[in-house]
Amino acid sequence: MLTKLLKLGLLASTAAICATATASASTISAPLDVDVNKVRSRIVTQGTTTLTGATPVNPEDLRVTPGEYSGVAGLFLFNRNPDGSFVRDENGLIPGAGCTGSRIGARKLLTAGHCVAGSSNTDIQFNSALATFLVEDPVTGTATIEQHFIDGISPWQVHPDFTGNLLGGNDVAVLNLTTTPSSLVETYDIFRGSDDRGSEFEIVGSGTTGTGDTGGTIGQSTLTPDLRAGRNYFDDFFFDFGIGDPDTVLWFDFDDGTPERDAFGATDQLYQAFGFPPLGLEQLGVGPDEVNTAPGDSGGPSFINGMIAGITSFGITSDGITLAGIPIGADGDGVTNSSFGEFSGNARVSALQDYIDRALIPAPATNALLAFGLFGAAFAARRKMRRD
Repeated sequence: MLTKLLKLGLLASTAAICATATASASTISAPLDVDVNKVRSRIVTQGTTTLTGATPVNPEDLRVTPGEYSGVAGLFLFNRNPDGSFVRDENGLIPGAGCTGSRIGARKLLTAGHCVAGSSNTDIQFNSALATFLVEDPVTGTATIEQHFIDGISPWQVHPDFTGNLLGGNDVAVLNLTTTPSSLVETYDIFRGSDDRGSEFEIVGSGTTGTGDTGGTIGQSTLTPDLRAGRNYFDDFFFDFGIGDPDTVLWFDFDDGTPERDAFGATDQLYQAFGFPPLGLEQLGVGPDEVNTAPGDSGGPSFINGMIAGITSFGITSDGITLAGIPIGADGDGVTNSSFGEFSGNARVSALQDYIDRALIPAPATNALLAFGLFGAAFAARRKMRRD
């Protein structure tokens, strides 16, 4: 995640499609096209030599104070062989991907569906995960980590209406931990109100970091997550591209405080240039701690009043959405790399609360393939295939 942070991820599908744009107060019909090749989820490809070993955590390097978001975990997704051993590549690494998740029940984590099920034109899927929580040691007052596996017969449930097309919404999954975290790991409630759109939120993630000028450039491991947090604003508007359930997506943009990088403001100006009435979307950001999401932040929480209102899903350059061939054009480099002037989408928890409630019902006990007891991990990052 970036200061005046960022976004990245997976490729979605391959063709531009016709769309309408829908505001929460009124519907605006406009022949928008979206280049789904420019949609990126927020997963990041990783590889590690082992899931054991001690890796120290330096509190001075953490953007988030240890214990402040103790219920937010870095997730390392990977695969096991039928005998329980780790699947390894030709170099002996355990290939996998990094995401973020949040504890919402005794042994339940909330994350993005694409983290475990893949998305449109990627068929990478996993059968196991390791959740790493940053907590504060009550004896020494220093940062430490607590780790729990997610595997066995039924490691997770993905929303049944999630198709892999990120623009279509329903991008949510609930993961089943094989062991119960300690009392040092927080449990969060979900947001159930209807006023999430138009509200400021705080977003937390364990992914790549960088600046809004450059995009995500500094990789890090979700096995020893350096959690970062900041604010943004869910715009009172959503795009409807005729895919899935667009009302289950919360949209926001990444502002630098100028009209030139205000993606929703540029959308409004483009509509008006074609004779559509103004939407009132101009908003120059929430200040210097405005953030965006980056690879590895997928599945991370966005909080309103301490409750999870959004789940990090995807990003797209504003150049990827056009009206009569003219791009919205607030993004300075035209690439989905989490820089200023881009859009991001989160799964809308309030619209998915019934599914989440059902998934919170405890699953039948299953035997874990490996017991909990790890503290840290040696990590070797493999550079981005762009999946958040």
